Amino acid sequence: MRQQIARAAKNTWLQREVYPIIGVMSFAGSLVACQVVHAISGKEIGLAKTSNPDAFLHVPKDHNPNYVKVLKEDIYQFE
Repeated sequence: MRQQIARAAKNTWLQREVYPIIGVMSFAGSLVACQVVHAISGKEIGLAKTSNPDAFLHVPKDHNPNYVKVLKEDIYQFE
């Protein structure tokens, strides 16, 4: 009885064509799991905070990426 069940399970459980699908689905599932853990933990990439705590946070006070500021001394006077 056991041998018949084992033989039937071997023949019908997984065919050779299913293995690549299982591999792709496992890979996609692991990527989704990593993204979920990243979203839940809320941790972003951190640089060496002891030596340089604000590596990319140093922005000049007059920096505005929406438009270009033209100072009065930068304008040429044509007469």
